[in-house]
Amino acid sequence: MASISGSGIRIGYVEELDRVTGGLLDLRIQGGSTAKLAPTEGKEEVKEKPKDEGKEEKKFPLVTLKAPAKVAPGMPVVLEPSAFRTVGVAKKLLIVKNAHQDDIHAMLQVGADTFVTGSKDGALKMWNTAGKLAREVWNPEKIDYREWITALAPFGATRWISGTRNGYVDLWKNNGEHIKSLNATVEVPHGAKCKPRNLERINCLGETCATDSTSLYYVGRATQFSTHHADKDKAVNTCVTSSNDWVYCITPLTDRKIMVVTGATLDIVTHNPKTNRWTKSALIVEKRSKLIAAHQRPFISGVTALDGKPGVYGIAVFGGSVHMLDLNVQKVVTTYKEHTQRVWQVENIRPQIFASCSDDHTIKIWDARLSESALTIAGNIGRVSTLLRMSDVFLVSGACPDDLRTTSARAQLDIWDIRAL
Repeated sequence: MASISGSGIRIGYVEELDRVTGGLLDLRIQGGSTAKLAPTEGKEEVKEKPKDEGKEEKKFPLVTLKAPAKVAPGMPVVLEPSAFRTVGVAKKLLIVKNAHQDDIHAMLQVGADTFVTGSKDGALKMWNTAGKLAREVWNPEKIDYREWITALAPFGATRWISGTRNGYVDLWKNNGEHIKSLNATVEVPHGAKCKPRNLERINCLGETCATDSTSLYYVGRATQFSTHHADKDKAVNTCVTSSNDWVYCITPLTDRKIMVVTGATLDIVTHNPKTNRWTKSALIVEKRSKLIAAHQRPFISGVTALDGKPGVYGIAVFGGSVHMLDLNVQKVVTTYKEHTQRVWQVENIRPQIFASCSDDHTIKIWDARLSESALTIAGNIGRVSTLLRMSDVFLVSGACPDDLRTTSARAQLDIWDIRAL
């Protein structure tokens, strides 16, 4: 469990007032945690709440209220306890060892309790939340690193698409049945400076918000992104965003406006249907971090809309940071700097609570109302590259040892019970 304590003082938010008993105020704070607050200075100790008939006794920390003595729901209060918890425990339910032979690049939910994983080993596998392999969707005869599975995305309610390092896009039914391969090719922009092996690489895929068609999808690759029509099997338009960097994330906002990450820059990009051209405006330009190697660019690696906060997005950064970007005010409103290596993804847990994963072998749980992480899950097998919340009960994480040459262990899936978070 994470403790709001020690040497630091943190802010909590009152969610529910109960009653005053013996001069103590009963409060429910942040996700169901309960505490008693004394409006005056006092020693920190544990008091027992009066036993209710038919219910077992519970102990609650007595903490000192440093903020105004009058407390109302929604009011921030400063807490200084040694036993107060902002979140509960994420319980590891099971481990799926050697789920893949190398890093798990992407996971996608395709059913109520089923999900697909795609890996550097070129395989696509379908699993259920009991940790059982439901189907080998695609398993190559040998590992060919030109055929990494690099991206997965939903495609309507009953289908999904996958992308590879060598530029292939495939359309699948939710049960894992292959429908067809899609033509996602586009011309390489003149003057593109990327290595030849990366020019065709599919870095990300995404659905559009277009209301007149369910067949359009986005493809992000080195130096550009493109819009494609699955039924007509052709590109509709393209947009060059850089001469060198990769388009790493595409997040639709409306049928004509998207967020696009190219390298270290996050742009708002708007489509003009009359000219079929795109115009972009930079919103974030990520600066280099001391945590990453001098030769490595400070890429933005993930963008996730946060539950319960309309217009607010969690941003994962290679430099070790996690941002909260508020489109309502067009700026980053919070930055967390606790990860010590590259951050790959942000994933929702429930409203106000979200997670991030990193090369530093940790998963961190964040409360959007706090300035520090609420919980750190350490001890993973290696770098944690992807997260997927399946429901209010299950969170799946994918991790892989840092150096596969020194161990027989391979990428594994961990399935967590998150109901206490």
